[in-house]
Amino acid sequence: MDAARARAIHYGLATLLVLAVALSVTLAGESGEAPDRPPEIEGLSPADGSQVPRQQPIVVDLVAGFEAELFIRDRSSGAWVPVPATEVTFEPATGVLRWLPPPGTGPAGHLDLRVEFRSVTGPLRLGAYEWSIRTY
Repeated sequence: MDAARARAIHYGLATLLVLAVALSVTLAGESGEAPDRPPEIEGLSPADGSQVPRQQPIVVDLVAGFEAELFIRDRSSGAWVPVPATEVTFEPATGVLRWLPPPGTGPAGHLDLRVEFRSVTGPLRLGAYEWSIRTY
């Protein structure tokens, strides 16, 4: 095999590799999160529809200048109940809200979650987002 033919094969293989990576990134999207998520929420874990261990932390990453409160739906009444403040941490500098249920107390089964957020700088902006997960 001459050098020109070997070079052409290498370029062809490199092109196929780049196309495969680009296609996988395009099809994978942003970790499966809903496209209708408000722009004030930069990240959310676990994503809507996920199945996770019951001690999995719930993390909401907000843009700078917002604060939030986390709620869980009571199965019997259907009402939104705030997660106790003693179980939630919020870091204003990063905008990350985290709920880590105490060991042995994390709810199991289907969970409906809601985050309500509000701006703390500039004009008042309010919003909410709801999602569901399953725990085991």
